[in-house]
Amino acid sequence: MTRYNLYTKIDESIYKNIYENCRHEVTKKIPTKGEWNFVYGFDYYCGFFVQFFPTDELAEFELEDINGFKESECINIDSIFDSLSGAELGYMLTQFGCGNQEHIDMAYLDLSF
Repeated sequence: MTRYNLYTKIDESIYKNIYENCRHEVTKKIPTKGEWNFVYGFDYYCGFFVQFFPTDELAEFELEDINGFKESECINIDSIFDSLSGAELGYMLTQFGCGNQEHIDMAYLDLSF
């Protein structure tokens, strides 16, 4: 399993771009605003995965709204349960300003990294 961290701030324009370019199964769990620790990677069991950990109060409200309960630690999206594709992960990495072009390219090609 590989796991990488990326700090990101999500605003309306970033969310709109992701919403327009990813499937509903994925976008319904993407936060619309706030500051997040975005964790992404590849696991041989669940495939590509992303997790959003809130880092500000606005993100905490988003987390509760998306997951439906307060005790939730993060938002989980993966290939098994949410049909996250490598192309969608690559697009998210591009939108969130990932500086590792190799990760973006490998995600677009559906290759593990």
